[in-house]
Amino acid sequence: MIQEQISLVKVRNGEDGENGLTSYVHVAWANSSDGRKDFSLTESLGKKYEGTYTDFTEGASTDPSKYKWIESANVFREEIDEAKQAGYEANDKAYQATIDAEEAKKNANSAVSKSEEASTNAGFAKDTAEEAKKSATNASNVANTAKESADQAITSAKESLEKSAENEKTIVDVNKTIDTVQGELSSKVNQTDYDELKGTVSEQGTSIEQNAKDIKLKASSEDIDTIQETVKTHGTEISQNAKAIKTKAEQSNVDNVSGEVETLSTTVEQQAGKIETVSSKTDGNTTAIGKIESSYDGLKSTVSEVKDDVKTAGSKISTLEQNLSGFKTTVQNDKADKTTVTQLADQWQQTTDLVDGHASQISSLGDNINLRVKKK
Repeated sequence: MIQEQISLVKVRNGEDGENGLTSYVHVAWANSSDGRKDFSLTESLGKKYEGTYTDFTEGASTDPSKYKWIESANVFREEIDEAKQAGYEANDKAYQATIDAEEAKKNANSAVSKSEEASTNAGFAKDTAEEAKKSATNASNVANTAKESADQAITSAKESLEKSAENEKTIVDVNKTIDTVQGELSSKVNQTDYDELKGTVSEQGTSIEQNAKDIKLKASSEDIDTIQETVKTHGTEISQNAKAIKTKAEQSNVDNVSGEVETLSTTVEQQAGKIETVSSKTDGNTTAIGKIESSYDGLKSTVSEVKDDVKTAGSKISTLEQNLSGFKTTVQNDKADKTTVTQLADQWQQTTDLVDGHASQISSLGDNINLRVKKK
């Protein structure tokens, strides 16, 4: 193990100064905010809290009460795993949306077939009118009446043809339902537009659910292009109860030609004394997450990226924490190299840990600066 230490002391000009003391910063990890559960001086993996204290003794204390405990960056790995699972579920929903689009396309084709059958029937009506007109020339007493009947039949046939042409272009289906059960009210409105000429299917829907405990509002939209083979889904949701308000917006884009799936999501949750915002983007095997937590005792923001790929697997994390005691920033790359900076009112510390075993630490206590470099 290689160590380098530098100690700076106050000196007076012309006189020998007193020997200075070396300051040591000690770090420990645990799974409780007081440091008493699963306390360890060496094992940080899987620990939710990180504790530090500074003294002039090289050996670290095993007394958790000497340490100042803060939440460790390791807890965000669980949130990243949850985001990855949400991305997988979004992919499944997008695949199901593609299947539903094929079914909608079949229904649209069936509607077009019915329109063509109506056009054929209109043609038969026109032929019948022409035959009636020829018969009228052979009967002078009913010639005028037959001619009028034929003209009316021709007009009806043209109207039928025009309506058939309109049916070939667009079909609109609108449904509205209201369900009332003891203690609960549910209202839903759906509309589906089929455009056979453009090869598109558009579906919109809204719903309101209300009971004695909460109210939920939801709106969704889905656009399917059967020619370009793309599916776009949008959705928003608001949940409200006596304790909290939660809003959520989602968007998914599926390209069946290239096989690419992109999912965007933002969630805002508001409680008394706390607001939390989470935004995520899943594009193929990459998931990016941005999270901001704001409360009366502090502010915490986190930005992370996870790549779930055999060749480029890894994760990046950047956090910033602020409370009345000070600031703490942590940056970690996909190789697990990590740098942490802690700033309090009376001290400042920077720690860098590399995967290859190298580590460095800089500590400042106002009138004392300590530098340390070591290789494990």
